[in-house]
Amino acid sequence: EVRAASFLASIVSARQEAQLLFELAQTLGNSLSLRETLSVVAVRLKEMIPYDTIVFYIYEEGKLIPKYVHGVDYDLFTSIEIPLGQGVSGWVAQTEKPIINGDPAAETKYLGDRAQIPVLQSVLSVPLHGRDGAAGVLSLYLREKQGFTKDHLRLLLAASSKLGLSVENALQYERAQDTASTDFLTELPNARWICVHLEQEIARSRRSGVPLAVLLSDLNGFKNVNDNFGHLVGNKLLQQIAKNLKSACREYDQVGRLGGDEFVFVLPELTEEGAWELMPRLELAVEEAGQMICGAKVVTASIGCAFYPKDGSTAEELLSEADHRMYESKETYYKQRGEASRLQVG
Repeated sequence: EVRAASFLASIVSARQEAQLLFELAQTLGNSLSLRETLSVVAVRLKEMIPYDTIVFYIYEEGKLIPKYVHGVDYDLFTSIEIPLGQGVSGWVAQTEKPIINGDPAAETKYLGDRAQIPVLQSVLSVPLHGRDGAAGVLSLYLREKQGFTKDHLRLLLAASSKLGLSVENALQYERAQDTASTDFLTELPNARWICVHLEQEIARSRRSGVPLAVLLSDLNGFKNVNDNFGHLVGNKLLQQIAKNLKSACREYDQVGRLGGDEFVFVLPELTEEGAWELMPRLELAVEEAGQMICGAKVVTASIGCAFYPKDGSTAEELLSEADHRMYESKETYYKQRGEASRLQVG
């Protein structure tokens, strides 16, 4: 009777595992978003294998980068970078072989001065295979020493065989989306993306009542840079200006390139007073970029601003008003220099 009961229990367990793996495969087939894929997989895996922390690493430029982290020691693992072949996960990535009940301390020593002994005591790590080799590494961590079993390894390997291709597909999709929404030269969001983002921020402001500011900036003197220094230097200047403008803004502000030498700023929760205080910092950021690249004050910025809902209720209306005010600023700039007849872009 004991043997029969044990046999029946093993059959039930096998059916449950098969069902969970089937559901996992269904989940992987229904999503192209990498973060969505990994977060759902983390939940599904927890039903099959116990863990206190889960980390999905992807391989970039000779090291493993955590792409998704959930659980204990979250702060440690989100900031870690593991060289290929080092630590538990780095060894798994290089050899494409799994490790069961490795030591998590071998990972966290790559945190440098921030290194600390984690509360986690064992790690189960498997490679994620794509079409062209390892797409990444999946590592599960437990507080308990020797906490993983061979059955856990078997299940994780079965899951990883399906997960590798899905991660690779999701990464390719994510990179394609980034390319479609990013300006190639400056790596800022492009006009298409920034307009969609602006509509989303307008909807958020409409719901919550928080302020929203939109700024447009156009460079004065940029044509002369191209004429006198060449287009390669002009491109370097635009890249430096993009970096400086981002640094002058808050982390959650969005700075985009509309094209040419025009930049747009979507500034959630920024009051009119805050916008007026920001504008001189943006002007200085542009002038400093000119000093860095060309050794002189070769460009300045004309900036126009608009505010939701005072100046418009749609992205088009706000951008139009900001554009109008920007050209008023540009006209003032040229009049002050006695060059009103040269009022044009650049």
